[in-house]
Amino acid sequence: MAWKIIFILLLLFSITLTLIRPTTAKVNPLFLSSTCDYSKGNYTKNSPYYSNLLHTFANLSSLSAFNTFSNFTSGSGEDATNKIYALYDCRLDLTLQTCQDCVKDAGIELLQSCPSKEAIAIYAECMLRYANRPIVAMMELTPPQIICGVGVTMADEGVLNRTIKPIFKGLIEEATSENSSRYFATGEGSYFEYQKVYCLVQCTPDISRDQCKMCLIKCLELYA
Repeated sequence: MAWKIIFILLLLFSITLTLIRPTTAKVNPLFLSSTCDYSKGNYTKNSPYYSNLLHTFANLSSLSAFNTFSNFTSGSGEDATNKIYALYDCRLDLTLQTCQDCVKDAGIELLQSCPSKEAIAIYAECMLRYANRPIVAMMELTPPQIICGVGVTMADEGVLNRTIKPIFKGLIEEATSENSSRYFATGEGSYFEYQKVYCLVQCTPDISRDQCKMCLIKCLELYA
């Protein structure tokens, strides 16, 4: 049986759009990408910004043991240059233990690879983001992050696209409907015999329903 895996994630942290094979087995968090925004400045180790970042990641790691989404602000007073705004979001179909493992790994990854004052780490299981400006309850469509890993022929890819687009359109409507208590929906479909795709859409819960729908639609357009 052939399984195809695709990852499509649209940055900044309003949405995750993914095709994945579900699993209940314990696995290590799967790192996909990180983006370091040096246009907002950088920091050095042992600086106040670095200390605030360590404090922020420690608190987010603790929060992720109980919540799939949380935000945290570190630093106060007049020194706005060292203030940090951060948030994480985990997939709602995974356990809190998986969420915490992912948030911990994401914090380590960003500390090692991004000495910038704004950055984001994308994993298959979660997203972790920080900045020295407010980012909570804000929808941002740029810069986009698209990670695709598909081993299909051009002909098969056309069939795959025609299969998943209707699935995603339905999931977007489901996740953003007035009856939905959270911006999340999953589905699956088949293309050719014995070949399945599993689809998932999710927005961070700090944005509005309309913003979530807009973001998911934009993500699907980027993939299409």
